[in-house]
Amino acid sequence: QQARAEQRHGDDPQSLFREALRAYDTALAADPGYWQALVNRGRDWLALGDRERARASLREALRIGGDLPPEVRRMIETLEAEAGPDPGASK
Repeated sequence: QQARAEQRHGDDPQSLFREALRAYDTALAADPGYWQALVNRGRDWLALGDRERARASLREALRIGGDLPPEVRRMIETLEAEAGPDPGASK
């Protein structure tokens, strides 16, 4: 299966991430509470350099998943620290 994916995408690793993002979106459409797909989607957005989308996916995973693995919580904390305070948080 990996060989077929590499054959489809050649030397473009970003297209592998984009294909995975589509699969996560499909999974989340079927089960919006699938926090593991949100975590994986966040990691892929991060790999593609889109920190805001990564942050949004991981925030949602935290909201619905609750007890996330420590490495995911650290990733969220790092992204939140980079973003600075949430202007809507004090309202």
